[in-house]
Amino acid sequence: TTENGNNNGVSADAATCLDYVAQILGDDIVPFVLPFVEKSILSQNWREKEAAIMCVGIFYFLLFYNFKELSLED
Repeated sequence: TTENGNNNGVSADAATCLDYVAQILGDDIVPFVLPFVEKSILSQNWREKEAAIMCVGIFYFLLFYNFKELSLED
């Protein structure tokens, strides 16, 4: 929890961390994160579900960004 009682700071920090790690590892991160996503996406705990959805969003963004870079190289 942040100083103002908001948990969004923790969630945003976790997303930023995962984003940086994914940028460094690229596709190599998938085997480490995919089991978490598969388990948590169906969780009744909204925090686990939110984290799984965040992972999917980060992967989607990286896939889109990498595809865009490949398209620009042609």
